[in-house]
Amino acid sequence: SLSAVIKWLRYLASRLPNSDRACRDLDELRLKMILRLLQTNSFSGKMNALNEVHKLLPSLIPIHRSTLNRSDDSEGLTPEKFIQWIQEHQILDIVLRDCLHQPQYVEKLERILRFMIKEQALSRNDLAKIWNASCGKHEAIEKNVHDLLAKLAWDFSPEQLEQLFDCFRESWTKASKKQREKLLELIRRLAEDDKEGLMANKVLELLWNISHDKLFPNEIIDQALAAHLKILDYSCLPVSKDFLLKKIH
Repeated sequence: SLSAVIKWLRYLASRLPNSDRACRDLDELRLKMILRLLQTNSFSGKMNALNEVHKLLPSLIPIHRSTLNRSDDSEGLTPEKFIQWIQEHQILDIVLRDCLHQPQYVEKLERILRFMIKEQALSRNDLAKIWNASCGKHEAIEKNVHDLLAKLAWDFSPEQLEQLFDCFRESWTKASKKQREKLLELIRRLAEDDKEGLMANKVLELLWNISHDKLFPNEIIDQALAAHLKILDYSCLPVSKDFLLKKIH
């Protein structure tokens, strides 16, 4: 694999007089090869590129770096430099362009996005791109992207979570009947997966507003109410009680 070749070359480079420069050059070569694989039309090529990124990420995180065999470590490539590479080469645009109908591809993509979230490098524009990647696309793509967002949402900052809910609200006005059903499913899932009640109130508020919006057909309102009631059953008691008390008053 590419990572094995680079590792061996780094081992050889560490024996050279100007080893630091040689290792940095190898880091750049590795990123160039990953970029080239991502830009191919081959699904296997893209998967290989994402696999290489997965092998690269641990070396960017100090807590995972070994104090032994430092010549094998990617000392020159920091999280900041990797984020800069992602931004300069518009990696997010490339990986969201196609293959999103493949669940295994989206699973690989998830780790990169989690890394960006951890490094506080996922911008509003980036999150909008992820959301828009499913809009008007095949049902399989829509499902995979929704599943991805449902997993990532737990790591979102309050601002990112608010943006996600803004996307929910905006989509209602444009969505077809089937798309609204899918949105309801995603929204409900966020609350039902909430074991601590941190997100349930936000979801309940959104569903409450949908169910009381006269612009929506009765069928959608009924679905929103049904989802609302189901979440109240699943959610922890303090969340349900707090929400109901707020609405009563």
